[in-house]
Amino acid sequence: MGFLVSAFIFFPIALSIKKNNRLPGFAAIDRFYLTYAVLILMLSFRENTLTNGLRGVVMAVTGSIATYLVFSRFPQTREDLERIIRYFVIAMTFTGVIAIISSVLYWNFYTAGNNDLFGGQYFVKVRGGLLRISSTFSDKPINFGLITAMALVLFTGVMHTIQSKLGKVAIIGILILGAFTTGSRGPVVSALIGFMVMFLARQNPVGTAMKFGFGLTFAAAIAALTPQGQAILDYIPFIGSQGTGEVGYRQRLMEVGSASIASHPLFGSQTFMEEPAFEDLRTGEGIIDIVNAHLGTALRYGLIALFLYLSTFFGTAIKTLQTARSLSIDDDREWRYLGGAMAGTIVLYLIGFTTTSFRGISGTMGVALIGLSIAYVRITLAEQATRTAKPPEKNIDDDDTLIAELEPDFANVQPRLFGY
Repeated sequence: MGFLVSAFIFFPIALSIKKNNRLPGFAAIDRFYLTYAVLILMLSFRENTLTNGLRGVVMAVTGSIATYLVFSRFPQTREDLERIIRYFVIAMTFTGVIAIISSVLYWNFYTAGNNDLFGGQYFVKVRGGLLRISSTFSDKPINFGLITAMALVLFTGVMHTIQSKLGKVAIIGILILGAFTTGSRGPVVSALIGFMVMFLARQNPVGTAMKFGFGLTFAAAIAALTPQGQAILDYIPFIGSQGTGEVGYRQRLMEVGSASIASHPLFGSQTFMEEPAFEDLRTGEGIIDIVNAHLGTALRYGLIALFLYLSTFFGTAIKTLQTARSLSIDDDREWRYLGGAMAGTIVLYLIGFTTTSFRGISGTMGVALIGLSIAYVRITLAEQATRTAKPPEKNIDDDDTLIAELEPDFANVQPRLFGY
């Protein structure tokens, strides 16, 4: 599904971006990501047929690269960026409502009968008596939970655009409950870390984090007084016991995966699952589940590809947070907070996908996220260039000439790539 969206929506938009783009590029992250993408393209022909290699090229160009260009170049103003994030949050809110209804009815709408329609492998999964809910975003409940947690953190950055206080509370409540319907612990840990990073953009990060911690502790104490609350707390890491049985599998996967990477450290191996050691990891569903997306990247494409991939995400998170913190807390509070939320969401994504693999549109969501963060940086840099443009000292009678000389030189804000 992610490929179809990219190929028929994002790719045509990407082709039209250059003539409509007016903002500076951000060459450093561009180079990291595009070098990673080119490396993956080259490795698509290794240990593979020419047809499959060409198929990989088409999917990469029309999929991930087009997605990155669209989300990093298409938003031209604050309103554009906030609108895109708001639409994503609304979509996840509706999905959260469906998840809550599914959990109450004990009927996962996305079961094995929908495999052909949604292109996944949907299984009925239960943990601690809770039916684990999946969605169109992924056939794995934990992936759905992570994407919902991403929407929750991002919503804190655009919450000011929602006028209704009741609407804000409703959206937050639905996203939290929607994430819990997946019965996964990973989204909880990842969201907490994401919020901690987000608080770095606040005026008093330590104080904000302490208030957040006290609030969570108070909420947990109240929840523990009810049977329903105790059931929810049982899925909280370090407090509850649900999901702890998977720790052994993850440890064994890391051991076997590390040994395989040591044999093919630079460029990995496309046939790593054929190694005898991986057969011991085959689950009752008949699959070998690589429940660590970053480990999977290193296994398939090597440590060089993993370095480029992680550098793209961490570099984007750091630059976004730096840009947000450069803004005045008094004059640009909401925009600064949005930058912190985006940086926190990137870290959430990276941490979260150490506990699961890329399924559905999970990989596309990550590319879109760093693209939007780059758009945030580009928009902010362009605005700062406009503000710092000073009138010339000489007297000019011609208003048109004055306007021309006051026009900010976007090309000198950051080096550009591909002419964007």
